Amino acid sequence: MTTKLDDIIDSVESELNSLILDGTINAKKVWFTDVDDLTIQYPSVLFILRNAERNDMQVIQSSSRISWNLNYDVFCLYSGLEGKQKFTHARRFVDSVYNLLQTQHAPGQRLNGECFDIECASIEYGIVALETPKQTTVTGGVIKLVIQVIELF
Repeated sequence: MTTKLDDIIDSVESELNSLILDGTINAKKVWFTDVDDLTIQYPSVLFILRNAERNDMQVIQSSSRISWNLNYDVFCLYSGLEGKQKFTHARRFVDSVYNLLQTQHAPGQRLNGECFDIECASIEYGIVALETPKQTTVTGGVIKLVIQVIELF
């Protein structure tokens, strides 16, 4: 069985999309590409794949498989129309996305078996700036997500 990295990324992103939209966090939209600011609905989640780097876990590597770390920035866009509570509510939304992603770290989860492991490396709260046709800023946060996958060839 051959699994190429590009196919693995498509499968992982499909599972992430389902996880977020089917979760109990009330996310309206999930993106993996450029965002058109006319289509932004709040709250929503934007996954940007920053890089794929070889994982040096010797136990996994062999002549027929390579382990990769997919490094995502997960932008949690809340908006913040709540006046004095906007940062509190935005932080709670970011935490709910984090908690949902962390459920996938448990054995038997792992994006329905599409990845070897998944972990949230860090969380930043505050203002999120998006590079849309014009710069858009909203309250929310960014989660650094590392997903380990195995390419077979």
